[in-house]
Amino acid sequence: MEKTDFSQVKADAEKNHHLSFHSRKWFIIAFSIFLAAGIIGLTMRYVFIGTVPLLNYRNLLHAHSHIALMGWGFMLVSGGIIYFFRNVLALGKAINHILFFNTLSVIGMTITFILQGYAFESIAFSTLHLIIGFYFGINVLRKLKPGKSKTAQRFLKWSVIWYMLSSLGLLAIGPISAQLGPLHPMYTASIQFFIHFQFNGWFIFGAMAILFKFLENCGQSHHFSKPVWILLIASVPLTYILSVTPSAPRDELFMLIAMGVVFQGIAFAVILFNAIKSLKGIRFKFQWIRTLLILGIGSLIAKVAMQLTFVSPSIAVVSYSINNFVIGFIHLIMLGSITFTISSLLLQEAVFPINKMGKFGWMILALGFVTTEIILFGQGWFFWRNLGFISGYYEVLFGASAFLPVGIAIILMSFKKQESAVKTI
Repeated sequence: MEKTDFSQVKADAEKNHHLSFHSRKWFIIAFSIFLAAGIIGLTMRYVFIGTVPLLNYRNLLHAHSHIALMGWGFMLVSGGIIYFFRNVLALGKAINHILFFNTLSVIGMTITFILQGYAFESIAFSTLHLIIGFYFGINVLRKLKPGKSKTAQRFLKWSVIWYMLSSLGLLAIGPISAQLGPLHPMYTASIQFFIHFQFNGWFIFGAMAILFKFLENCGQSHHFSKPVWILLIASVPLTYILSVTPSAPRDELFMLIAMGVVFQGIAFAVILFNAIKSLKGIRFKFQWIRTLLILGIGSLIAKVAMQLTFVSPSIAVVSYSINNFVIGFIHLIMLGSITFTISSLLLQEAVFPINKMGKFGWMILALGFVTTEIILFGQGWFFWRNLGFISGYYEVLFGASAFLPVGIAIILMSFKKQESAVKTI
């Protein structure tokens, strides 16, 4: 419904005011980190069309990826979990500890990675993040009710398990680098282990936990059969095998990858069909919020569909051989599937500002996401077909990428506007 009663919107914001001190502080910091990641990403785009003195591209890349995953990604998913599962988890003062120390770790990572790249200090701040992640995960697992688990809680449990498992890859980087060197395949495999289980485990399962908890709160309960869960859970380690095939391209590994993407496709076909069917009956405050959710779920469907093509070993090889495909795919998950899915649900709950400024910011962010994805995958296709570069590729990509930090900055400013609106009620 496009014509929403703004008095009701303000009432929802006031209703959330008792939890909003933590929520607003949490998400203002999260969006500030998101903005920093966006600015660093835009700077990396500018490197190809101009000069950036005193800054090392590789260090910028490390800073961008770490604060995007451990800053924005972690805080959006964990913040969404804390809000939607607040009656189950009741984490209390633990929220303040998580917020303070994770913010400290992200600030530390941002500075040290930009200045030094991988060094003792940046690794120390990354380790601090892992400690906070474990602290959060253990608190969540302790609070989950034993026995017959609801769908949302089962997704939540597995998202935490995947987070903890992913950390093994990050912890292995130091010893592997010292013993075998950074050029050894095990070094790359350990990094990919962390990234894979973060994206395909912690983030995706966390987003699904939030989505199905939202549906449960709307009176839409779901129960999936044991085979669906087995296929879904088995698909996560099986699809990781794609990360090790560059150094060991064996037929049996490609067969396991094919099994993984088929398992994932079947499981998500069942899961998302039920979710979409339930969402059709829910009234959203604004049509644009529903559109953002469609963009988020559509990105997840696109991710699963793309991975289904990996049943062909030749396409699987192309997927990791062309850097544009890799970057586009990462953004499809991080910006598309995770950011828009979770954020749209928090917008619907009036946890995020839904004033005109907020709407404008989200539209700019969505525009930046869609256009950069088209450019990245388009250039990847050009490389695949040996067609060279799109005319003005780097300039066009820089221009489209500028929408991302601009949109984030506007959303961040909308928090202040919302706060002023609540005070006037």
